[in-house]
Amino acid sequence: TKIAFETMLGSATKATYLISELQKESSKSPLEESDYQQSAKTLLNFGVAGNSIVPTLKMLGDISLGNADRFRGMSLAFGQTSATGRLMGQDLNQMINAGFNPLQEISRTTGESMASLKKRMEDGSISVQDVANAFKTATSEGGRFFGSTDKQSQTISGLFSTMKDNVGKALKSLGDDISNALNLKDLLPKISETLGSITSAFSNLDPAVKKAL
Repeated sequence: TKIAFETMLGSATKATYLISELQKESSKSPLEESDYQQSAKTLLNFGVAGNSIVPTLKMLGDISLGNADRFRGMSLAFGQTSATGRLMGQDLNQMINAGFNPLQEISRTTGESMASLKKRMEDGSISVQDVANAFKTATSEGGRFFGSTDKQSQTISGLFSTMKDNVGKALKSLGDDISNALNLKDLLPKISETLGSITSAFSNLDPAVKKAL
């Protein structure tokens, strides 16, 4: 995961920081760390700036109400919107299927009618920034989804998800310690080389010896 983010961000330091921030978010959410990592990769692949990944995922987590499928769907739809720079009908439908209609939120905060907003969307004038602002107002104080992640994290399923993440972090830490203690990066190539030698040696044995073995 670190190597993947390093490739996408062009920096090992940025990759380490992003992974750390995603871990922090997952520890406060019913969503798991792997959900955040996968959605972060989706957004990065669509050209979303690295410094806006975590704030965006935080809003999408609130809007998805802790549902992993909706979270991934919303991330994909927003990534596609970011790539085109404007909201299109297909992306709007994906967001609605994931549980959120940005046009309704824009209408709520601006007073503009849905008919007018849909016409503007068809004309290509609902920008990705308009959609991002709709996420922001919907998840800010007074918005319909304000604090929903925190609330979901206190349910039994949310607490169980947090426990799974903590177990995962402990295993990763243990795995790093084992890898370093055994110097696996040097040991594994030697094991592979030895296995290759064993295979060659077996192939060259007398057929009767092979059969006996």
